[in-house]
Amino acid sequence: LHAGVVRGDGGWRRAAVQRGGGAGRLHALPGGPRADQPGHRGPSKFRERLRQDLLDYARGQFELDRPGKDGIALRHHLKVASRQGRHDRRLTARVPECYSYLWEWFRDLAAVRERDSRGRFLPLTYAALTDWSGFSGIRLRRREAATLKAIDGVLMEVINDH
Repeated sequence: LHAGVVRGDGGWRRAAVQRGGGAGRLHALPGGPRADQPGHRGPSKFRERLRQDLLDYARGQFELDRPGKDGIALRHHLKVASRQGRHDRRLTARVPECYSYLWEWFRDLAAVRERDSRGRFLPLTYAALTDWSGFSGIRLRRREAATLKAIDGVLMEVINDH
């Protein structure tokens, strides 16, 4: 599957094109046109699995970047071990492709994250998401905002567990 944007009867929407076997087939990606409409039955098991994969990926990345007891991030230790021939698959983990845009948005938000007087990260607020959305020109759907908040919740768990 290759992510892209297509124009359909309801206007522009995110979709994935499956190649092979003649003309490409379109598959709606999470956050499709009906996802936020009243009466929609909610996320499918498939969509929820993809979302959970994204949250698992985020947890893995945050844990790799968390400083250990020696003050050095696990990612650094694993890279050193990799150069010595001991490869760890955590270093090659990939964000689920259909949610890669949300991961990039989260990274943008994290770059301007607010801190408290002690320098600790504050959780993302819906006001911060709204401000970022207005500034960036990106119209967030409810499900996307909820997923960004969920990723942030994972980050807060990992850094506060340290």
